Amino acid sequence: MTSPDIMESALEHRIQFQGHWVDKWIIPNPFIPLLFSALSSTEVALEDFAFRQDAKNVAETALVVTVDKLNTTINLGVDRITFRINNPDWEMAPQIVELFDKIVEAVTSFVSAPIKSQEITLVFHVSPGNLDFGKKTAELVNSRRLGAADFYGISVASAERSLLIEASKKIVGGAFYRLTRTFRHDERFAEIALALHADEVSALRLLDVEGVI
Repeated sequence: MTSPDIMESALEHRIQFQGHWVDKWIIPNPFIPLLFSALSSTEVALEDFAFRQDAKNVAETALVVTVDKLNTTINLGVDRITFRINNPDWEMAPQIVELFDKIVEAVTSFVSAPIKSQEITLVFHVSPGNLDFGKKTAELVNSRRLGAADFYGISVASAERSLLIEASKKIVGGAFYRLTRTFRHDERFAEIALALHADEVSALRLLDVEGVI
């Protein structure tokens, strides 16, 4: 029998600062050597640095750094940092935590601006394997009242987190998950990663998916 599995995933961690640092966005741009130094252990080269080409205004301006070794992209704007990881692997968590914390510490120290808020989103597609996600989701809703369906979408939200489960448009019989959670301004990424891992395990268990992370 085939077991369920995560087939495709992406993580985005957004850090919003109090105020901006437009006054530091000058030529030559000081953030290039700052990030180049902080990323020295990741084998990045200057070819991995670029400025966002589709920015429509100053607020959208960003320095984009691609870290192929960790499937990560770093977007440094004039008031925020956004980290994106394609197909994150929890076995890489120690390296990711070290990278994120190092970048945040370097930028925070340079711009002398405190963090205002943090939000993280994890999305992923799960193949059903030997499970019937239609039946599993039917157990989580009032299917009699809703009527017959191949898959029942689930949405749960609170002040700090939200969970969405719907039918995958990429995998036949599969499920698509979206987990979003906000964190305090002073929480380190190690704490955030642990909380996100627990959220992911709990969300997968809703459809009786075990042992895939």
